[in-house]
Amino acid sequence: MRGRRYTQSEDTFLKQNYLNMTCAQIAAILGVSKSSVKNRVAKLKIRKTSNKGRFKKGQVPLNKGKKQSEYMSAEAIARSAQSRFKKGSVPVNHCEIGTIRLRTSRRKFKSDGTPERYFYIKIGEPNKWELLHRLIWEKAYGAIPKGVNIQYIDGNPENCVLENLTAVSRTENIKQNGIHNYPPEVISLIRTQKKLEKQITDHYEK
Repeated sequence: MRGRRYTQSEDTFLKQNYLNMTCAQIAAILGVSKSSVKNRVAKLKIRKTSNKGRFKKGQVPLNKGKKQSEYMSAEAIARSAQSRFKKGSVPVNHCEIGTIRLRTSRRKFKSDGTPERYFYIKIGEPNKWELLHRLIWEKAYGAIPKGVNIQYIDGNPENCVLENLTAVSRTENIKQNGIHNYPPEVISLIRTQKKLEKQITDHYEK
């Protein structure tokens, strides 16, 4: 079976955008498979490194501000229409309201350096989530007053049951957990740990 024929305008589009777009994105636009895109760029000898394939801060996509007809053929536009999301379409990874997920925190860590994990529950569309332990508390005792934190009695965020929750004011929380309560050598270690946690967070958020 012969491969799909690409038009000159499609080849130009590949040459201009392959370095800044993924094969999946290009395939969706041109209405072809990812393997077809890979085969074509190989034939055109277009290559990208791990650095060149990324958008740099402030970089503007080549097709920004252009009409689709300016960088795609009419044939390609017609084919891409088949792979576009239709109005009312539901993504395959859509979660129903009430779905509970365990998420890894990028900002809070255990004493051994591993990140904490918290349960979240979906409470609204399209993608509104709430911390499960807060919702459990509110259903039992009503709205949480401003300046109050809901904490885990045993310190384990994965033990998310009402019996393991307690309400603590932020002022009291600072008094209980402030580093001024520890010896100088421990305070030094805590500050070093906080610096490392910030570096880890900054790394993941880049």
